[in-house]
Amino acid sequence: MDSLLKNAACVIPQPKTKQLLPLFWLTESRLLVQERRPTGSPPQVRTGILDIPSGKTTYPASVPRYLKGSLSPNKKWVLCEPPTQWDYEGVLWVEAVSLNGQPTRRWTYAKPELGFQVFKTSNFFWLPDGRSWVLLAYASTNKGNLIYALTGNWTEKPYIKVFPLGLSQDDISPSTNTQSAHLQRGAPLAHLIDSPDGDLIRGIRMAHNWEAKTVTFHRWEFRRSQGERSQREFPITVPFPKGEIVCEIVSSPTSQRLAVLTASYHTPNQFFLHTLQKDGPQRACLGTLTLYDPKGTQLQWLSSGKKLSFRYDNALWVVPDAPPKQP
Repeated sequence: MDSLLKNAACVIPQPKTKQLLPLFWLTESRLLVQERRPTGSPPQVRTGILDIPSGKTTYPASVPRYLKGSLSPNKKWVLCEPPTQWDYEGVLWVEAVSLNGQPTRRWTYAKPELGFQVFKTSNFFWLPDGRSWVLLAYASTNKGNLIYALTGNWTEKPYIKVFPLGLSQDDISPSTNTQSAHLQRGAPLAHLIDSPDGDLIRGIRMAHNWEAKTVTFHRWEFRRSQGERSQREFPITVPFPKGEIVCEIVSSPTSQRLAVLTASYHTPNQFFLHTLQKDGPQRACLGTLTLYDPKGTQLQWLSSGKKLSFRYDNALWVVPDAPPKQP
């Protein structure tokens, strides 16, 4: 038995998760879900709220599409991830989908701004006002991989604003090692955490040393109003065991704690779940899991910031932010 499960509780069993896709925690006991309905082409989708204690699902509004992205601070909108490639019009789009029936909000920009290959390299981050957002992306240029900040605002015209943050110092290209290359592909290079004033953006940047099999964290910040010249970076001492690769970072609702899913460089399908303060250095390993697709864990914090949920073996589990007690 994987050690993480010893301290975890199953809140949605296997048969139910085959029909319901967990999305976001609204409270400690209410979970936004989507019901898969295989009839029709494409398959129909219903978005609802699952009450964990009773197991009942209500459907307050119609959201007829799959949602994958970031829940707004007021829990009324989901900022959806853009496609991985340019659409047929040569425009990259970002959408905010309403959970209560309001019209979808879309931001666009023309492709010559960034070139033909742009890759998402951070989480979608809502600013405290709940009406603006930031996303980091990089584009391959003849000078190297250039990092950009993309941002949109509810009250302005529906266009994505773009400003460069300089060249990435990290090796973004996949490793030649089969295991690490599989895990690195699509993994974020940064995680945006908080913004005290709506202008200063703070987050975590990570860098893997693929030869030494180590990972380092840096506290990283910039101002939207100043761009590249405002960047500052501070090293964080996080004693991750040698031979682990970071696959996912999720910050708590209070922005004070981080959950980090790592994978063993040497042992295929072995993963570790760690939690730590956003500035380090203390780290706790909550346990291990055997996974075949780390993206399928849907790791997220509950609204209290004291527990985490994850998907495992087609069931949804909840574990406290505390290492298992030793016998």
